[in-house]
Amino acid sequence: MSNNNDHGKNQQQQLTLSSYYHHYGQLPPANEFAGYEQTLPCAADRILTMAEKEAEHRRENDNKLTNASIKLSGRRQVMALVIS
Repeated sequence: MSNNNDHGKNQQQQLTLSSYYHHYGQLPPANEFAGYEQTLPCAADRILTMAEKEAEHRRENDNKLTNASIKLSGRRQVMALVIS
């Protein structure tokens, strides 16, 4: 007859570990940046150029929005003056 304790000794346990990493930003961390360059020569330069273009595009859009807001504010003031 089998003992329940003998059955427990034959069982194996499995432990699974997982890791999660999240990066937010235009440029990858330095160690990943170097990996891109090793995988594809000139990749680092292409990534930097892309980030620079994106930053310039954002600045241009911010300037356009600011100028449009200023013009709209001026129009509102003129309309308020005309109405009063």
